Amino acid sequence: MVVVRRDWESRFYPFPIGHLPVLCALGPQTRRRDAYRRLLAWVNEEAGPELALPHLSCRVPVEDVALVHALEDSGFRHMSTMVQSYWKRPEVIQRVPRGWVVREAVDADWPHLGEIVRDILSSMLTRYTADPDLPASGTRALYEAWGAESRAKRFSAVNLVVVREEHASEPGRFDGFAFARFSPELGSLLGGKTGELTISGIQPAHRRHGAFNVIVPALLAWLWDHGAEHCAMLTQIQNYRSLRTAQRTENLIVGAHHCFHRWLGTGAA
Repeated sequence: MVVVRRDWESRFYPFPIGHLPVLCALGPQTRRRDAYRRLLAWVNEEAGPELALPHLSCRVPVEDVALVHALEDSGFRHMSTMVQSYWKRPEVIQRVPRGWVVREAVDADWPHLGEIVRDILSSMLTRYTADPDLPASGTRALYEAWGAESRAKRFSAVNLVVVREEHASEPGRFDGFAFARFSPELGSLLGGKTGELTISGIQPAHRRHGAFNVIVPALLAWLWDHGAEHCAMLTQIQNYRSLRTAQRTENLIVGAHHCFHRWLGTGAA
């Protein structure tokens, strides 16, 4: 088991955030569950007072039933479930259909684009928004900073916006956005340059008009054009529209994981 402090997340909350990136036990399910419980008992006793990490998170493959049960028995609470999906470079790359323009975000799109990113993500059910121990103001600040880091190309390699053709010449006008990066970690697993779709969304006033079905293939095309052999995406399991759009572009679901949180501090967060 490994326990680490997440410095970037900790900037936005009045207490440090910890994470369990590695939690492993061997043997039959019953033996593994007991081993996990012993490890987690140490976490509950030591991580809060000794490591000064009053809040912990853990990401668990849904198929690891022993670990899921051990986390629940140890006071961890389920926050969200994420679906991991994957694309392989197609023979024919889908392009932007007539009537739409997809372009890279420019200065005129910011800071409005950053506000849209913050507001859309803050309104979604995520592991941050679902946790009553994480102040909503801190979560909004985290998502606002996420947009700023994406603008600076530290969290993304490309930031695209989509707009209907008749409004394409209007500065700062867009219907939705999608950001992506290249992931060396995923590339080492998949055996080739790998893109990763990080965040995307459509402005509420422009939903159900087809913009999301346009920008996801356009973002994939950008990644293919820049050398990607594979692409990956993590999606909240309840985000049915995003999952269906991805599947229309020959996306395959390859796994899922649960996100658990645990409050180890004294009193309410």
